[in-house]
Amino acid sequence: MSELFSEVVQIKDSDSQVTIKLDANANTATFGSFQNAGTLIVLSAANKEALRFDSIGATLRVGGASGAGNFYIRDVHDFEVFQFDGANSTLRIGNQGNPGHLLVRNKVGDETLHLNGETGLLKVGTFGTRGHISIRDEDDREIFQFDGNNGDLRIGNVGKAADLLVRDGENREAIQIRGGNALVTIGTAANAGDLVVTDEQNRQAFYVDGGAGTVRVGTNGNGGLITVRNGMDQEVLRLDGDTSIMRVGAPIGSAGHIYLRSKNGADVIHLDGENGDIILSNADAAEHFDLAEPANVLPAMLMVLNPEGKLEPASKPYDRKVVGVVAGGGNFRPGIVLDHQKSTASRAPISVLGKVSCMADATYGTIEVGDMLTTSSTVGHAMKASDPQQSFGSVIGKALSPLAEGRGLVNLLITLQ
Repeated sequence: MSELFSEVVQIKDSDSQVTIKLDANANTATFGSFQNAGTLIVLSAANKEALRFDSIGATLRVGGASGAGNFYIRDVHDFEVFQFDGANSTLRIGNQGNPGHLLVRNKVGDETLHLNGETGLLKVGTFGTRGHISIRDEDDREIFQFDGNNGDLRIGNVGKAADLLVRDGENREAIQIRGGNALVTIGTAANAGDLVVTDEQNRQAFYVDGGAGTVRVGTNGNGGLITVRNGMDQEVLRLDGDTSIMRVGAPIGSAGHIYLRSKNGADVIHLDGENGDIILSNADAAEHFDLAEPANVLPAMLMVLNPEGKLEPASKPYDRKVVGVVAGGGNFRPGIVLDHQKSTASRAPISVLGKVSCMADATYGTIEVGDMLTTSSTVGHAMKASDPQQSFGSVIGKALSPLAEGRGLVNLLITLQ
């Protein structure tokens, strides 16, 4: 300091209190006094406040009407490693060759929050202090929480259901977890969803393929197994991929049942594990036969063998080559159909056992319940078997319903004799 000045300069207010003190010995500048708070103001070239240190509020304000405030800290290479940019409302830490770190410590000096600019890593919590991230809504409800103590992620709260959305490369929602209706959706338009679960050797042991609409369980060396248990933890359904066995029913107290239903919801086939029965709602057993060419057959027609062993409609009385009735006439349908295979030949299911509806002609005699029926001269029709001698070997079965006159359908119990 020049010898023309004192090493200590004091400025006093009207009450003779020192409000500004410049001390060259201590290299300090002190603003304010016991009764007057200190304030440091720096003005811009336009004589407007650009920087203010205010001891009353313990605040530092940079920028104002004179221009946006900026605050810089530089390293030894003159790089800006810390910058508050008031114009863009940004805080930047670190620079080329000097990555930024943001550290927050607890009262014992442990780093409880560390944002590492070099590795792009955010760590929350430390030894003895769990990490916790909480996001709240406008009503101060915690709707998003990472709980480091329990390893939990919680989304949503009372009155505000949460959704978790994952988008694909074209910004389509490919995974949706909807908290409002407890729904998980995988896939979207033009991007089918798949769900894959791998075993300890990274093999696809469970695969739900949304594109093909398939579910695959098991893989090479790891057979698939599906089990369903009841309320007593008993296995009531088991599909075993290794043994190709399906078991239905529990070991004790719960017999297995399998039902097949029609399009109208009726149980048409029942596998009864309780009694060991197969229960069929339809009435007869049918088998496919080759038909003679040309053959114009209809359900309920009575059929006989031709010399080539193929079937044609019956056309003469008491024909011992009678075989059965074309299945599906009236209200009866076959319960079992045998020898059903692809063929270029004309084929038809023929009822050979059980209850069927058969075309009949009462012109040759009134048909009553219990009458034995045989072939007639009317093509495809049965008639009452009145001649015991000719009936042997030509009887198709026993009438279960009457036909007083003319032609019509008669319910028939097939009993070839």
